[in-house]
Amino acid sequence: MDKTLEEYKQQVLNAMLAMTDDNGEPLLTERQARQILKDLGDAPLADGMLFNTAEETAQFIMET
Repeated sequence: MDKTLEEYKQQVLNAMLAMTDDNGEPLLTERQARQILKDLGDAPLADGMLFNTAEETAQFIMET
């Protein structure tokens, strides 16, 4: 079954929230992560879900 964009966005959000610094502290709060995804918009995520796992997309977002 193919993922919907909403499912993919949730997986990206979860992956972003799971990222931690060297001390094990979260890199972002849920509010910050949600705002980043909102600012990014649906189009880049829809394109990304065709080629990247949610974890890869989250990593890319965090690196930019």
